Amino acid sequence: MKSILQRVFHGGGGLRLFRWRNKSRSRILTYHNFPPSGVDNFVAQCEHIRRWYNPVSLDQVAAFVREGKALPRNAVALTIDDGYRDFYLQAYPVLRRFSIPATVFLMTDFLDRREWPWWDRLRYAFFETALDSVSFHIVEPVRFGLRDPAARELAFAETAEALKLVPNAVRLDFLARLPETFHVEIPAHPPAGREPMSWDEVREMASNGVSFGAHTMSHPVLGSVGDEQLREEIEGSKRRIREELGQAPAHFCYPNGRWVDVGDRVRSAVERAGFVSAVSTESGFNDPGSDPYMLKRIFMDAEVPALYFRQQVAGFRV
Repeated sequence: MKSILQRVFHGGGGLRLFRWRNKSRSRILTYHNFPPSGVDNFVAQCEHIRRWYNPVSLDQVAAFVREGKALPRNAVALTIDDGYRDFYLQAYPVLRRFSIPATVFLMTDFLDRREWPWWDRLRYAFFETALDSVSFHIVEPVRFGLRDPAARELAFAETAEALKLVPNAVRLDFLARLPETFHVEIPAHPPAGREPMSWDEVREMASNGVSFGAHTMSHPVLGSVGDEQLREEIEGSKRRIREELGQAPAHFCYPNGRWVDVGDRVRSAVERAGFVSAVSTESGFNDPGSDPYMLKRIFMDAEVPALYFRQQVAGFRV
């Protein structure tokens, strides 16, 4: 019944109403991964954007928010977090085909092959262990059964969320003990499908209209680190991108960027580092006068159903 009502709403022009109501605001979509199975769906998303919206760059959004510079009606900017190679392989060709600009936020230690994302290492441990249950302590003792993929997925998700809430040192200590806890060896490099893009690929895309921003070096929750590490995570990622691309990135992306994870201390550090804007994971639209260092975004996925995508972009679900 819910699906039928949604289709009636859509067919009756409901989404046109939401597009009209939000036509003068800026929307920023945020993606992370682009599996091969989602390419056709992503093509359809880009077709929808090109038909009903006006793609703009993050530079334009920042000027709109900071200076009130006009944007075209129903402006939409695309951002991609982390720096996985699947963006280069699957999404980049599609964006070039539709002439849609995008900003990719790079976790520089990932691209430098110094370490792979902590959540991917955690997932690897949960899904590769031969144990049928696992016990450990983060905030309090817990035990998870691991008898089927659904149980492993739930256990992984709950553990990942718990690790976002503890001091960075506690999270790093837990990750260091993954082999001992799960009786599994964590590879030095990520498995197939979870690799980072190369700096050569970044340079190729930068020469073809893709912009790149900083997303820290190692993706800690910045509110959980001390001042010295905070500065190095922010300024170090900016420095590495400048070294590789020849110019400093203008935009920053907070890891786990809810305001509760950011706060005044982190926001001020990003502003002092000379960034023009910073994007969060708070959901919503942006208007002239919005905080340029706490830009809101709309979470998106290349594989979501078409109707859900259209509702999100229009603002029906935001």
